[in-house]
Amino acid sequence: MVLAPERSPSSIASIALTLTDESYDKMSDPTLETLRGAIPAARSLPLLRLLAIGARGRAILDYLDVTRAAVQVEPCS
Repeated sequence: MVLAPERSPSSIASIALTLTDESYDKMSDPTLETLRGAIPAARSLPLLRLLAIGARGRAILDYLDVTRAAVQVEPCS
């Protein structure tokens, strides 16, 4: 996967990021939630889930102690 500022013919989605104080999203699968909490890079699992299923949505990612990243996903059609 490549994140690029410009849309291309192979783009699967556009994303927009803002900061929020909302609670971060947890994974419904206990094993994935354990990984999400234990491995810093795995904190992106809620976002990766949206991208993998091609869904429109919003993922709140654990970022800093007092701030989270709210990522809006819009699939490209």
